[in-house]
Amino acid sequence: MNTKWFSELFYVERKADSETWGSEAFASETFFRGFMEPMGGALGTTRGKVSGNLTHKIYAASDTDIIAGDKVVNSSGVEFIVLWTQSKGITGRFDHMEIDVEQVA
Repeated sequence: MNTKWFSELFYVERKADSETWGSEAFASETFFRGFMEPMGGALGTTRGKVSGNLTHKIYAASDTDIIAGDKVVNSSGVEFIVLWTQSKGITGRFDHMEIDVEQVA
């Protein structure tokens, strides 16, 4: 995948304890570049942690540090929760990562 397509900047926040869900606040983490497209469909439990409705897919570099449960904020300030990550794209090559997210209301 051509990394020149990764034109949007995303901000990632992660909970200090990835096993903790609930009231623990998200903490600042890092930025990454990618691009997003709208999707639709329901996802069941992914990695035993998160389930929800897939609203968008983000494509990013294969070495992006992101896991299920992270919060992603796009350049417009819209928040998303990561439901699933796949480190090799649909082609089976390790040239990009696909990140399924649900938009937070």
